[in-house]
Amino acid sequence: MEKYIQWEEFGYKSMHSFPKGIGIQTEEMIVRYLQAQMNEIDYRPREIDLSNQKKDSNGCLMRLGPIPLYYFDDKEKAIQASINSVKTTHNTDMCREINGRYGRLIRNAVHTCPLEISKEQLLENEGTLTPLDSVNTMLQSYKTKKAEEIKADGFILNSLEGVLWDL
Repeated sequence: MEKYIQWEEFGYKSMHSFPKGIGIQTEEMIVRYLQAQMNEIDYRPREIDLSNQKKDSNGCLMRLGPIPLYYFDDKEKAIQASINSVKTTHNTDMCREINGRYGRLIRNAVHTCPLEISKEQLLENEGTLTPLDSVNTMLQSYKTKKAEEIKADGFILNSLEGVLWDL
């Protein structure tokens, strides 16, 4: 959380001197952290489950790329680290599920030759994740959608759908 604060205040590890694109959810978790520090109470963001609070935004996807690349040689670690990376700012069932799938997609795409492997093979579950019904539904329907049916609204499920539709 201290690094998120440094990013918010000074642009830490950013091309800018400000937090370009900081999301509502990340900001909320920073505020919770600071309030806990001021009141000297224990703060464990990875234990705050925000599921069912409509906190399923795509901010956690925006910083995911390096994680599955770091664990390039270990598929299970790549997926688990992708899931864990969500827990500080976007700890919901949906965000954990989508980050795990997206991390696997990135890792598999780099680990294999994407031109020689199908999109479905890049997405193979292999029992690592227990898909949510809404994710399963999207995975079945994105293939038949037209461009105007794809939404770019910041909802994490729609973000993954857009990526898959465009692959």
